[in-house]
Amino acid sequence: MTKPDGARFFKEETLTFLKDFKLPTYKVGVDANQNYTLEFEGPRQTSMMREIYGLKIINSLYLYHYVKKAKLSNSEFNKIINQTINRLYEDIALLKTAPEMQFIEFGTRRSASTDFQRMIFEILSDSLPKQCLGTSNVLLSREFGNTNPK
Repeated sequence: MTKPDGARFFKEETLTFLKDFKLPTYKVGVDANQNYTLEFEGPRQTSMMREIYGLKIINSLYLYHYVKKAKLSNSEFNKIINQTINRLYEDIALLKTAPEMQFIEFGTRRSASTDFQRMIFEILSDSLPKQCLGTSNVLLSREFGNTNPK
């Protein structure tokens, strides 16, 4: 990947680090208060990469158990999702009033699922093609071809 000026986007040492990179092991558990715990060890530059997946795991488990504990029916859960999507469209309308504002979607660590993040990013990309420049989710960036701003 290159920048508009032709310079390489990543330094060789970064590419070598990523080529040889392996995520550290982790432990997911439940503490005495029935809260989830997540532990991983290692040097900061590798253990912090586990955070992306760790938070995704915790968020997914939280949502699953929230729905179960609240005894939400499919229609009640869908209503919550629809309310979320409606709020997104309200935000999109607001962003359209400031066309000079550009942003990147950074929901990877906090989204409940990759499928939900994919849907949100697709809506943002379609609705704000000159403002939504990309996503922090490398898989989605690859799928949507967001290597350069539109």
